[in-house]
Amino acid sequence: MIGTRARTWGRRYCGRIAIVASLLLAGVALINASIDPMGVWRIWSVAGINAERVKRGAGGSRVAKSLELWLRPYETILAGTSRVEVGLDPASPSLAGRRAYNTGLSGTNMAEIERVARFVLKHNPPGDIVIGLDFLAFSARRGMSSDFDASGFSGAWMPLVLARSLVGAGALVDSVATIIDNLRGKKADTRADGAVVNELKFGSGYDDGTQVPERLRKQFLLNPGTYACYAYDPGRVDLLRDLLIDARRSGVGAHLYVSPMHVWQIEAVRGLGLLADFKRWRIDLAAMAAAVDRATPGAPPLELWDFGGYNPITTEDVPEPGAGHVMRGYWDASHFSMPIGDLVLGRLLRGEATPGFGVLLTRDNVGAENAALESGHAAFAADRPDEMAIVEGLIAETADERTRLCGALDVEVGVD
Repeated sequence: MIGTRARTWGRRYCGRIAIVASLLLAGVALINASIDPMGVWRIWSVAGINAERVKRGAGGSRVAKSLELWLRPYETILAGTSRVEVGLDPASPSLAGRRAYNTGLSGTNMAEIERVARFVLKHNPPGDIVIGLDFLAFSARRGMSSDFDASGFSGAWMPLVLARSLVGAGALVDSVATIIDNLRGKKADTRADGAVVNELKFGSGYDDGTQVPERLRKQFLLNPGTYACYAYDPGRVDLLRDLLIDARRSGVGAHLYVSPMHVWQIEAVRGLGLLADFKRWRIDLAAMAAAVDRATPGAPPLELWDFGGYNPITTEDVPEPGAGHVMRGYWDASHFSMPIGDLVLGRLLRGEATPGFGVLLTRDNVGAENAALESGHAAFAADRPDEMAIVEGLIAETADERTRLCGALDVEVGVD
């Protein structure tokens, strides 16, 4: 008799605990959905409380962007690296009247970009996808970022990703941090459409003459994931090819372009002995575009526009330190500004040409375009010897550290 009462009491106790736990979880979920740190739910927005979704771009933004792309359809998707994220504006005049979303990611690579695009094709296929191509994204050294596994792009079950955003270990912390950041007047640098606003990210004290060389040194000359230990992987071109074939066969329009990196970046590629790989990459891209065309005969011709090289945009002067942010086209030698992105989108989507900016790259002209890199280099070195000396000096002063970094990496991963 006593045993029966004890079991009954135990069941009731456990049931009450379960009810209390469920109510607590529901309360936490309601709070997090209301504060909405990543801007997923958009139930309400109050200045000084949650209007600025400062956590939207936290940790790399992959979780937030996968949720957004799972929950809402878009007509145009902008995909690529952080150059897309900060340089292509979903509100550009070239996208007027279209719901567009920027899926650009920092620290990404072509393998991840392909996963992002396939995620969108599976859940909410767009009408068009614009893909920005960067040489660094095709390096075998460049892996997935830390927040990839937690996002839907990794193949994680989306209801679980959604649940973690509501009741996960860090969800309530993010909500509290959002309120604190709003009370302090902090501004979110990642917009609801996925684009990053560098004016807010870097602030008014950004100085081109200081930051352009420093970011080139730190992010490219001493970064094994970019150029310091670059290892070209043509297999990533194959991933792009297969993605484009599948997208076009499903009726999704595709627009490709090579990013307009500043000439300092090209000179860094040359100075690190990577120019042969860079030229091969362009040749492979041109061949890939032709292969996609052959595999999708019913679709419009696939155009590959190259906005890099030496042209009136990419050769913008880098000012002396102390001038502030005066460059119109660039934040550093790699990331271009949204006004330049508007020129890119105008060419891709509207056929609006900017004199001297952008070449339609094909198998027929890629050899000549590669040869033009030599004449462009000679002209730049002759016309801007002071800037050329800065790039060469940065390459020389980082040589020993680069050797150490790459030597350790080679031992670790067994690269010959």
